[in-house]
Amino acid sequence: MGKDPEKSATPNEETRARWGSHLEFLLAGVGLAVGTGNVWRFPYLAQKNGGGAFLIPYCVMLAVEGVPLFFMELALGQRLQQGSIKIWSRMRPYLKGIGLAQVVVSFSMTVYYPIVMTWCMYYFYLSFSNPLPWWSQSATRKGSTTSAASPTLLSTITTFRRCKSLVPSVRTAVSSTESSFAGLSAGS
Repeated sequence: MGKDPEKSATPNEETRARWGSHLEFLLAGVGLAVGTGNVWRFPYLAQKNGGGAFLIPYCVMLAVEGVPLFFMELALGQRLQQGSIKIWSRMRPYLKGIGLAQVVVSFSMTVYYPIVMTWCMYYFYLSFSNPLPWWSQSATRKGSTTSAASPTLLSTITTFRRCKSLVPSVRTAVSSTESSFAGLSAGS
């Protein structure tokens, strides 16, 4: 049988904690890999980048790069039972920068992720108020029966109406420009 790390550790060495079971490790790994950002951002990115057609290169890259790198990181951590900087410097001293980069990325996520979650909870709390803070009561327009409208929606509608009113003048300018060019090309 293998050595028991708790019995073989000298008084100067620290013993590292171990997972209680395989299921505990699996759930911790899935919890680390699949966060809230993946759930709310993935449908948007899929739609923005081509919908269903985006899933083909996504799945290819997931199989070719994502899963092997994720497995390698888990395997190295389990086998060497050290932090990222020590793992990479143990493999090759000049690879220590990869471990440092992993620490920097983890730190930056630790800084911004709670802020994002706090904003989500804040707006969730505000969504229970009546009237909603992001709706304006004074945004009624002539002939409109709506008593409350989103300022963003109103500015979009106003911009659309202004652009729509410009379309006839743009068409006139384009047709006069085309006729000028036609006259120039016919004259030469």
